[in-house]
Amino acid sequence: MSINTFDSTNLKKKNLCNANLLGADLRNWDLEGAYLTNASLKKAILNEANVSQSHLNKVNFEQAKLRAVNLQNSYLNQANLEKAILDKSNLRGAYLTGANLCGASLINVDLRDACLVGINLTKTNLKGSIYNEYTKFPSDFNPLDSEMIKANDITVKQLLPYLTHLYQLGCQYLGSTLATKYWEISCPNDRWFSLFSLDKNRNIIFLEDLDKPITLLQQQYSQEWANNFIKSCSAIVKDFPTLVDPMSILSKKS
Repeated sequence: MSINTFDSTNLKKKNLCNANLLGADLRNWDLEGAYLTNASLKKAILNEANVSQSHLNKVNFEQAKLRAVNLQNSYLNQANLEKAILDKSNLRGAYLTGANLCGASLINVDLRDACLVGINLTKTNLKGSIYNEYTKFPSDFNPLDSEMIKANDITVKQLLPYLTHLYQLGCQYLGSTLATKYWEISCPNDRWFSLFSLDKNRNIIFLEDLDKPITLLQQQYSQEWANNFIKSCSAIVKDFPTLVDPMSILSKKS
């Protein structure tokens, strides 16, 4: 089966079982809820694709590029991810029982609530990836030996006061017109950030569920947003970085 058979804008819950997608370029594709059991995606490129809640059992991802991919709540049991690159991807709540991660790169990956039972992780790069008390590892695996980080959840509700405080500080020292300009140009180019807005009282608001935990990538982008804004403001007010550290919540670990 060829990927060209399908419209790339409408692949949600599509049946792609046993498909031969060797080397396919699926960057930014929406495959949410798709069925790809036993498909071949060897050397495929799926950077920044949405593959959440998908059925990927026994898929061959050998040497595939899966940077910043949303794989939340997906099933990857017995999948072959040998030498695949999954850096900065969201694997929260994913099932990887018996998967092959030999030589795979999972740097700065969100593995909270994930199941990695029955996997040999000794040759997997997990540096900077986060986990929580619900992450299931092999019984003989110590995540701290792989430089992983145990992290608490951060919700949008917790994030908003810090963003609001930083923006209002900019308004105080630079004026609302310049602060708003810097705030907008500092914002990362990611769809999630389009859900943030400013109300008439200069508060940062969010247009969806405030209690939903943010992903590791969203956490990193939020820090980037703050850093870029602080840098822009520092061009006008030299000591601006010393005035506040509103994003410290993003660095807190359990």
